[in-house]
Amino acid sequence: MGKLSSNGWFRRPGEPTFVYREGGKTVAGVWVGSSDAAVVRSGTTESAPLIGRIVPSWKDGKLQLTIEPAGGAAVQTTVFERPSGGGALDRHTSTWEALQGSYRATLQATGGKDAGWLSVDVSPEGGARFSGDLPASIPPPLAAAAAAAIEDEVNYIYGNVSDVNPLMR
Repeated sequence: MGKLSSNGWFRRPGEPTFVYREGGKTVAGVWVGSSDAAVVRSGTTESAPLIGRIVPSWKDGKLQLTIEPAGGAAVQTTVFERPSGGGALDRHTSTWEALQGSYRATLQATGGKDAGWLSVDVSPEGGARFSGDLPASIPPPLAAAAAAAIEDEVNYIYGNVSDVNPLMR
């Protein structure tokens, strides 16, 4: 079991934004510098071997991710939609009440074949919990970086809703 956490508020140039730890040891770093991609390396230096990249994209304001493991085939998510219908994880969401709930995306391999799924449950406070079934070709630090990219999107949407969550007053 691993955990992705912040690498602190004050980082030296070139240090990762997040670190992934297993058994108390840092095994990977995640560099997030722009919305273009998050880079995951098997260490905390920019010269450490590449594990892969997470590349976000938006379709009409709705998040999709491409997960690119180094040396392996990329998989792409569909848009994160409510399993029951009734909406997607969307940058145009205007209320906290509309944001909260469960969203699920299918992972698609090259050629459109289903390769697994990712799910996020957004709480009334804007926090997120993740679950999924990812291919074995996606190492845990890369899966954790994908969850961080989704959480970043949830936080972006939550920060731009027009009403105030009564639970946060």
